[in-house]
Amino acid sequence: MLVADAGIRLKAPGPGIDQKEHHTVPIPMIGLNSRLHLGKYVDLTAKISGLPAGQYGYIYDLDGSLDINPIKYVGISLGYRFMGVRAKYEDNLVQIQLKGPFASINIRF
Repeated sequence: MLVADAGIRLKAPGPGIDQKEHHTVPIPMIGLNSRLHLGKYVDLTAKISGLPAGQYGYIYDLDGSLDINPIKYVGISLGYRFMGVRAKYEDNLVQIQLKGPFASINIRF
């Protein structure tokens, strides 16, 4: 699941308009997760998820990682992630692409 956190401000000093809106919206996505065990403590993981919105656009999230789990409930992940959003409504367009390496410490229970 992705969480969209957006804010907008409209300010027009002439007519005296100064309004702000802020919303946080969860976006459920559909996807697949695959894991290949390379050894007792090492896995390769691939994840792909997204949500099409027809003529309005899409959102996707792809990542691949090497996961090392030396302790039962603690792991380390090193990987690369791609994320993109395209949304179009009438003359308004939002297009965002993020990509890059990541590292994380995972605690499971």
